[in-house]
Amino acid sequence: MRQFKWGQAIALASCFVSMAAAQSTCSPNSVIELHSRYNFQMNKNDSPLEECATINRAGFRITAANFNNATNGPPAAYTSIYRGCHWGNCSGSNPFPIQEANLASARSSVHFSQPRGYSNNAAYDIWFNQTSALTSQPNGAEVMIWLNHQGKIQPFGSRVTTASINGVPYEVWTGDQSSWRIVSYVATSPVTSVAGLDLLPFFQDAISRHSLDPSWWVIDIEFGFEIWTGGEGLAISDFSVNTTKRF
Repeated sequence: MRQFKWGQAIALASCFVSMAAAQSTCSPNSVIELHSRYNFQMNKNDSPLEECATINRAGFRITAANFNNATNGPPAAYTSIYRGCHWGNCSGSNPFPIQEANLASARSSVHFSQPRGYSNNAAYDIWFNQTSALTSQPNGAEVMIWLNHQGKIQPFGSRVTTASINGVPYEVWTGDQSSWRIVSYVATSPVTSVAGLDLLPFFQDAISRHSLDPSWWVIDIEFGFEIWTGGEGLAISDFSVNTTKRF
């Protein structure tokens, strides 16, 4: 399989909006604040086709999208919610950056829905930088956790093993981009929600595989959909991220 990663280039001009009530957007670079804690991002970079979404305090729903990207190429979008800083766009009440070694806890909850018959994943995307900088392409590691996926898609890199994390079996994939390492965990028993998912065991596993260094800094935690085909009807609700420091 040819290797791609859609997010290498980020548009310099993003539309950043503070949301007072539910609203809709069709802008490929929309970044919309959710109740001063999280940001929604359309994050459409690899398709000329239109995508629209309705955003509310709890999440979002993609109301229009019919992508047709080849599944051996980059996804059309990673439409998502995040807490932290994505290439300089920071959410409110931002706890990051935090060095991995200084994380006492990192937990997240989310509910999502995926219409059948298309190619997409529902996945966490967690970025680490080798320094505390928040404004540029991260140069440490990208940890992805695929909770569910549909169609003939696979993570970047190669499958290297399986691992049990939090008592759940995952396939483990790794690969190198130009300036950062990607490690992906693919749930072998897909789910549609998690409550208080403990993220630290994923980071510790990545450290054990030399894909992540404990001195590197977490800069944001994201959850959304990498979309190759279709897209309409994908939805997220009740997303949360909570962290504490050791000292």
